[in-house]
Amino acid sequence: MRLKLLQAIQAIFILCGLLCLSGCETKNEISKPSLLTIVEGGGTDYVIIRSDIAGDDEIKAAVMLRDALLEATGVKLTLMTDWVKGKGDIDFSAREIIVGKTNRIENNMAAENGECVIAVSGDRIIITGEGSGAAVAAAEYFISDYVTGPTVSVPKNTDVRFFIYTAADEGVDVMPLVTQVKTLNDIPRLYINDKLTVPLLFFGNTDIGTNVTEQAQMAARAGINLHSVIYNLNFDDDYTDTGSYAYTNLRACLDAVLKGDPDAKIILRVNTGAFFNPQIIAEDDWRYKDRICYTDGTAAGLVSTASDRWAEEAKRRLTAIVEYMRSSPDYMDHIACIHLEKGEWFEFGFREKGSDISETNDEGFRRWLTDLYKTDDALNTAWNVSYGIGPAAVPRDLPNNVSSDHSYPNTLMLTSDEQRYIDYLDYIGRLVSGRIDDFAKTIKTASDGNLLVIAFYGYLFELSDAQSGHYDMQRLLNSAYIDGFAAPVSYDDRTGPNGGLGATSAYMTAVDSVTRHGKIWFQESDQRTFVNGSPDGGWLPSLRTIDDIFQVHRREAGMSMVHANAMWAMDLTGTGWLLDQRIWDNLAELNTVYADYMGTQTKAPTYDVVFVIDEKAESIAGQPSRNISMNLLSATRLEAYHAGVQCAFAEITDIIDGRFDDAKLYIFMNPYRISDDDAAILADRLQSGGKTAVFMYGFGKMEPSVIKMLCGMDIAMSDSGSTNMKLTEEGSGAGFIRPEIRQTVTPRYGVTGGRSATYAEYSDGSAAAAVLYEDSVTRSKSVFYGGTHLNRQNIRALCAIAGVNIISDGNDVVTANDTMIVYCASSAGQKTISLGESRDVYDYFNDKYYENISSLKFGAALGETYYFFLGDTAKNMMR
Repeated sequence: MRLKLLQAIQAIFILCGLLCLSGCETKNEISKPSLLTIVEGGGTDYVIIRSDIAGDDEIKAAVMLRDALLEATGVKLTLMTDWVKGKGDIDFSAREIIVGKTNRIENNMAAENGECVIAVSGDRIIITGEGSGAAVAAAEYFISDYVTGPTVSVPKNTDVRFFIYTAADEGVDVMPLVTQVKTLNDIPRLYINDKLTVPLLFFGNTDIGTNVTEQAQMAARAGINLHSVIYNLNFDDDYTDTGSYAYTNLRACLDAVLKGDPDAKIILRVNTGAFFNPQIIAEDDWRYKDRICYTDGTAAGLVSTASDRWAEEAKRRLTAIVEYMRSSPDYMDHIACIHLEKGEWFEFGFREKGSDISETNDEGFRRWLTDLYKTDDALNTAWNVSYGIGPAAVPRDLPNNVSSDHSYPNTLMLTSDEQRYIDYLDYIGRLVSGRIDDFAKTIKTASDGNLLVIAFYGYLFELSDAQSGHYDMQRLLNSAYIDGFAAPVSYDDRTGPNGGLGATSAYMTAVDSVTRHGKIWFQESDQRTFVNGSPDGGWLPSLRTIDDIFQVHRREAGMSMVHANAMWAMDLTGTGWLLDQRIWDNLAELNTVYADYMGTQTKAPTYDVVFVIDEKAESIAGQPSRNISMNLLSATRLEAYHAGVQCAFAEITDIIDGRFDDAKLYIFMNPYRISDDDAAILADRLQSGGKTAVFMYGFGKMEPSVIKMLCGMDIAMSDSGSTNMKLTEEGSGAGFIRPEIRQTVTPRYGVTGGRSATYAEYSDGSAAAAVLYEDSVTRSKSVFYGGTHLNRQNIRALCAIAGVNIISDGNDVVTANDTMIVYCASSAGQKTISLGESRDVYDYFNDKYYENISSLKFGAALGETYYFFLGDTAKNMMR
């Protein structure tokens, strides 16, 4: 246990101190012990010896030592066994590093279970231990303390002995963390050792940075003990050697935080991707076959996600590091979560270089096609080809590829000739989600279910391209092994002169689907700051003042409260973006507000409006998909934050499953891949309780009879046309304005009958483009909106039709649920919020309480953020 280890090390230091003092010269200079040099000047005369019948621990320790020396010095020591014909053949004067019990040592030098020994005998170095894991722990200690540079030496008087934690130890004062996401009042919450924990934390980039420790210390002073760091699995030349696990870099990552915060609870972000140097990979090496190759003719030094050999090795290594950390007395009570990544899990280089057409990805695609179609005849019919599954391959001419024809005519791919594209885009999403799910299962198994697992995934609004592999979120939402997901705040509106100040910090995903599946979304606040940085340089401008930082963190922490998710303040470059105690004092206050708010929430938050995304629809987006999807998804999402309403973001499957029956207005942003069966379920759900459903752009290949069942109108598909609209008098009166984004789409959809009101027609007069249908019996309403983008004014017009209260009709950023409004000013001036009914309101930061009001006026500076608590919550949140 830890106490025993510390006492042993202290005893060694005391002994060393006495030896040094006894050897002092008259000038009080401390004499230095003589050294055994293992590696110097790129050479060595040492070999590593293990037993010919060594167990797994001793083999692992020997390989770990060899690899650590190679990484530190560039010199690869020979690894040998102790086999000889007879004892007389042993050269006891040979320069050897002896790992574990061998015939070189009559006494293994470790007397008790769990004892580790590092010692020098003549010119031989002994690294050994008694009991499970002891040899590995001894090797780790040796690597950490002695393998520190291109020259590796040890004092000749070295004799280090310590004990590692074993379950049999009495009086254990350290135990592994138990971290869970548990539902409290129908809201997923983070629990560490059964203690409810506010999920606000610090991320320090240990991959490239140097300022993590001091920032962790500042966070700890402010009472924030939850931290995240990054660690790379570091696949090396001995890639397939399952014993090759060195923890030097891992320990350095964890220690960087623990030195600043000894009470840290750590989310360890693990990059599982394998990087290789393609210049030294031979063509007959399996890694040559498994690396990514692009449709533009280039290749990457990164392994393909389709590589089963990489995946198996990654799982072995994940298991090893989890077992190591949960058995180490230094780390077992600090590791709370594993955060999985492989370059944030979107296919590396797909936007710049095209799809992965490596041999291994072709093989993976064919296996998937075999499961999907079963026979050659079935594939030939679906694809309108004659060659069968055997020659099938990743499409080199995918319309969304950077190297493909960007004048591809079809906005939606609806023909059999395009089915091979659709199948590939479905496959790549299933491949990526499957790897994440499998790795998460590995971690859950290794930790007996006691570690949280999260992953970067589900960038549905930002990537806007199924080639990314991010469009199979529903599989992971239903996974028993995943506890949450993560992504940065939106980049799409942070490029202006004020950067993140006054921007939306919009979610990249259907965040409320995550919550209603009992999982937690982690919002990455990678806001650049003026602290240790340039306020005006770079792709995303920095926040320029300390108050700007305060206000942006207020907005993002407030959004986390509204949507019941987590947020980490991030120092992306590790240079000290957050190296100011005032930043952490502000976050400490937000931490307290969040804790108080959790205590007031007795039920899951509700929202008036749900923006609905169908991730599977993105596989049929044709002409470079960002042309349509950036408007339908990303740009419309940003407008939603400026529309001034209580809105949620959800997956269409969760509307079908009834997880969002409590809203008034449902805006289906890309409803062009809904099956007939799902359309029938949606019709039943939407045509009850006075709900209003809006369907944007079109319906794919859906039959007209099914469309009418779903929305009550006759809607026809034409070959092609512009989405340019002209408003009717009725449309202007309802508050609509002419859409400013217009594009030519193939196909185009228009209403030919069954409408109750017409708000707009296509400018060429071909069909009605924005219309209303109202059912006289159920009082439900449907709106067809043929454009590919909704601006904030037209969102408000739809809200008025649905009877949704508009909190703000300005251009500021509003995030709200039924008990809280987060208001962030996108410009300075006088502001008004409208509540729709009389309610009590508490203005938290100004400590003002208002009783029974329906509206409130206030002044705000650019970027200033307000928290307004409503109803019973207002009184409970008073300071």
